[in-house]
Amino acid sequence: MELWGSSRLEAELFTELCELKDLTRVDIVDAAPRMVREFAASFLARCLERFTARSLDDWSLEALPPTETVEAELRSERQVETLAEAIRAATGFGSRVLRIHVEVLLGDEGRRLLERAGAVYVQVAWS
Repeated sequence: MELWGSSRLEAELFTELCELKDLTRVDIVDAAPRMVREFAASFLARCLERFTARSLDDWSLEALPPTETVEAELRSERQVETLAEAIRAATGFGSRVLRIHVEVLLGDEGRRLLERAGAVYVQVAWS
């Protein structure tokens, strides 16, 4: 199911989505870290095989709850703080493995922000 972040995503919606027995994937386009946090904290998070949140162009995050794996991708340094917040929010899906892919030249401060965000994950891999 694809949702747009600009729409109101309320806790009530998560309860209704849980009633869809065949729902295994949710993709939020134009997402904000708040939405990642709310989904990760909901009962729905335990029902999903895959959850994806992404900005229109700058970052994306994919959580695979059954394996407790989160994959994050940064395509614009100007959104490094937003992605770091989304990475912290995604720990509700599990915090075993974090893979960070950076497509831009990242400064020291940006890298430190992502490292701090990923500090709670058991394993962190960079590419």
